[in-house]
Amino acid sequence: CGCVFLLEGYAFLYDRRHSISTTSDISSGSSLRQSLTVNMEEGSRAIILDSFSVGRIARGEKWLFKELATDLKVIRSGNLICGDRIRIQPEDWIPSGLGGLEGGNYAATMLLCAHDSIDWPETANTFTAWFSKVESPVGAASALAAGGCLIRYYADSAPCLNESTDALWAMARCAILGQPPLDLRKK
Repeated sequence: CGCVFLLEGYAFLYDRRHSISTTSDISSGSSLRQSLTVNMEEGSRAIILDSFSVGRIARGEKWLFKELATDLKVIRSGNLICGDRIRIQPEDWIPSGLGGLEGGNYAATMLLCAHDSIDWPETANTFTAWFSKVESPVGAASALAAGGCLIRYYADSAPCLNESTDALWAMARCAILGQPPLDLRKK
């Protein structure tokens, strides 16, 4: 499935889809392919979250799906500023060790984008410093060359993923809007 957003003027997009559970949302042996394209015009801003689990952890079900593929593209004023693809086929390789999820059961990618003149390297350093102060999740942030910040993190549990995402969302909202987070009814 695919989705395309167009952000005009001073639009703000906060896309926080629920994490994909690779066994309840993707049946054993099946595949999921999803894509998201965000076209940003002058003045627009976005915080985008993509996350997934390796299965139903409490039931000991991990890596039972055939394929999980996600494709995220953010285009600002006609130029690609971020292209992020994930493709996991557990039959060929289970990304649980170093270079993969490093033992984590949940993975997330958060992307911050804005037209404003934000100090992206400093923003990335702030997020990376946050990860160094917590035991879990494990993560880091990188400034994008074309402007923006990409944050990746791995957690052992769903509550840890959700609590961390809430904290990172608060920081992200402050970084690109200069405002505290809204109290969202549904997270």
